[in-house]
Amino acid sequence: MNKDGDNYKSSFCINIATSSLSNISKTHDFRINMDSQIVFNPLHEYEVGLVGYSVWNSIKNISIENQNNILKINPGIGSFIDIIIEDGIYGISELNGVIKKALVALGHDPLKFSITGNFNTLKVDMVIGTGGWQVDFSAANSLYKILGFDNILYLEGSYSSVSKPNVTNDIDSLAICSSLVDTRYNLSNDRKNDSLYVIPIDAPSGGLMSRLINYPIYKRMQHGPDLRYIDIRITAQDGLTPVNLHNESVSLTIHIREI
Repeated sequence: MNKDGDNYKSSFCINIATSSLSNISKTHDFRINMDSQIVFNPLHEYEVGLVGYSVWNSIKNISIENQNNILKINPGIGSFIDIIIEDGIYGISELNGVIKKALVALGHDPLKFSITGNFNTLKVDMVIGTGGWQVDFSAANSLYKILGFDNILYLEGSYSSVSKPNVTNDIDSLAICSSLVDTRYNLSNDRKNDSLYVIPIDAPSGGLMSRLINYPIYKRMQHGPDLRYIDIRITAQDGLTPVNLHNESVSLTIHIREI
């Protein structure tokens, strides 16, 4: 849409799809170089809003990268073994099943260890069997934090986690951050923030989070005389912690308009 017959656009959308961009190594942190020059009216200010998105839920709550993929356990043999959890997204029951399966494969009694979610206390109950069984949550890359336990050595017995399990690994929603946002006008807890929009994680693992936003939240935009590139970062809700999407495709539609 042209304004007053000049060459400036007063309102326009930019569609971004990582699948159509080359030289992108991380779909949660990338730059788009603009093929065609967009010139801004020097007499006006602009604002920017996210009006649509499609993001695959490829977030892994247990992984080598998260440093929380090992259960060090002594199955009554006088020494510890490492049960290594494959990268993925797990609930408490799924994690319990994976550990028991690993114990069976290693020739140990799966009934000697269990973790279960307690829906009354909203914590995790852990049972370590008799006969010298132990769990060392003080070891490197331990599961203790995601389960809500202290990072200490646990002997045989029954335990309840000291805090609620952190199954989401502190990733409760995703912030779409952009270099287009003027951080002088966008503060969060007295901290400058380039978050454009926060999207809920409302799809299961491997599912598509997708929405057309009927009522966008517009942020004051920073710009020069023209638009040459856009930086995009996808983080946890804090706008700081990177969230690895494991290079699954991301599609965003951004609306820019004159104020």
